[in-house]
Amino acid sequence: MTALSFYAELLDEVLPEHDPQETVFRLLVSVLEQTTVEQSWMPLTYFSLWMTRLVGLLPDIAHCTACGETLQAAEISFSSYHDGLFCAAHRNGSGNLLSADSWQLAQRMLRAPASAFAGESWPRRRGTDLRRFALQSLERHLERKLKTAEALGRLGG
Repeated sequence: MTALSFYAELLDEVLPEHDPQETVFRLLVSVLEQTTVEQSWMPLTYFSLWMTRLVGLLPDIAHCTACGETLQAAEISFSSYHDGLFCAAHRNGSGNLLSADSWQLAQRMLRAPASAFAGESWPRRRGTDLRRFALQSLERHLERKLKTAEALGRLGG
């Protein structure tokens, strides 16, 4: 229920009223097809990342936002105060690290449908930092915290 509530709250916050958003609708259908009691973390991660992209808040994740250099899997960081990902040289002291697995996962998710990840093992902790990265970007631009994101955090996500 928390995952479904998160989808609804985020859509309500970011989409203009009475504005048909076909790509967002297709995204929602694809993650709803994958959301089950046993498997909610993958669709949540996929939905968060793609919503960040579809509303125009996801900069190029292959390059450092500060210098434009190609990111390496080790030492990638993000900040709750700035958009994008940063290399080790431009890491903000208060920034969070994005694991190599999550960074590679994000690149894969942006190229494949949600159904492509259905067979993979998704323990609760997988992609936690990626969900946090997407959520911080969305909340920064919404200028408020999402209530359902807090509930997901209490569940360990």
